[in-house]
Amino acid sequence: MLLFFILIIAVSLIFYSYNHIITENVEKNSYKLTSGVLNGTYDVFMKTLQSQMTDKIPNVSFSKEISTGSVKNLILVNKGQSDFSLAQEDLFFDSNMGLNAFKKLKETYKNLRFISAAYFEKAHFIVPESENNKINSFTDLATLDSNSKSSKIVIGVGPKQSGSEFNFILMCLLNGVNPGNIDAPNEKRGGKPPSKIIYYKNLPMNQMFNEFVNGNLHGIYLMTGTKNVYIANLVNRMGVKFIDLIKNNSPLLKTAFRSYYYEKTINLGEYYKEAEKQDLVSTIGLRVILFTHDKTPDNVVYEIVKDLYNKNYIYRYAVNPSEIKYYTNEYEPLDLAFCKEEYTIHPGARKFYMEKNLISKQDRFKNDLGYYHKEVLKNYWKFPSIGDKNFNFDSII
Repeated sequence: MLLFFILIIAVSLIFYSYNHIITENVEKNSYKLTSGVLNGTYDVFMKTLQSQMTDKIPNVSFSKEISTGSVKNLILVNKGQSDFSLAQEDLFFDSNMGLNAFKKLKETYKNLRFISAAYFEKAHFIVPESENNKINSFTDLATLDSNSKSSKIVIGVGPKQSGSEFNFILMCLLNGVNPGNIDAPNEKRGGKPPSKIIYYKNLPMNQMFNEFVNGNLHGIYLMTGTKNVYIANLVNRMGVKFIDLIKNNSPLLKTAFRSYYYEKTINLGEYYKEAEKQDLVSTIGLRVILFTHDKTPDNVVYEIVKDLYNKNYIYRYAVNPSEIKYYTNEYEPLDLAFCKEEYTIHPGARKFYMEKNLISKQDRFKNDLGYYHKEVLKNYWKFPSIGDKNFNFDSII
């Protein structure tokens, strides 16, 4: 009888050990991709990545989940709860340095690893096309805010902790407006009370655009890639105006933030069929960063970067179908490979870039493509730097 019990215990231990090994192996070879809102540009890019990498690496699989956007993605990957994700470069930079929205955290996001830029994302500031509309710039928001007799101005900025929310707040602060959260009107930012007039509202994408059509929002501020499906549907339902963010010399272009913001244009031909409406609207843009954490194996990252650069046209077409038609320079590989000295590049990505001579093989400097980047950056901007400026962001984590 004793021998029988010993045999049962031994078999149980063997089964447990085998199951543990199998489970560990499955977990080790299954990687989670976190995107953004459903059918948004982040989501489209990550769907493409998942599709491209299926069966590319033996015994490795990829799953995908949606999220609220950049800030949430940074949190998940830093904690190891996701393996690959996307974020706006300004937020990726701040998370690495513990600045702005991340300055109140006890530790900076040192687990994050740069892989590549994915594409350029542009600010779309949209207001109704009507005689009653008084918003043509962020300067107008500041003017309206100083008029205590005006009624509240509410701008939709997408989900909470999204890059759009962060960027809208940044643009307001740079123009002297301290925007309030319409759902928390007494909430203080940086120890100061919110604005008198200007507020923002967090909403899911579909609900936000419906609220705008129904006249419950005075504008939409969205950081997105080109040919956004929500905007494409919106212009068929009502008359709108795309705000030019360059014409009025936005202070954003004259501060330290200019190190990762670029002057870009929105091609309205992507939204309108009418020839008279197919204009170019100047706006600000920034890179979207593809990143991972420090535990991701080198070979997995290497294969992803290899596919991203060798099949770049597939990713370009996915996030911007008209890009093939117009063939712009939005996806120049050198622009995407550049890794700022503040970031830590993943060894798997570094290996591919070195093989393609995209980065230096010497360790004389950490700022890969530094000289190239500085030269190109000069051509992006028409405004001189007027020095750094401190802004008091509350954490939005």
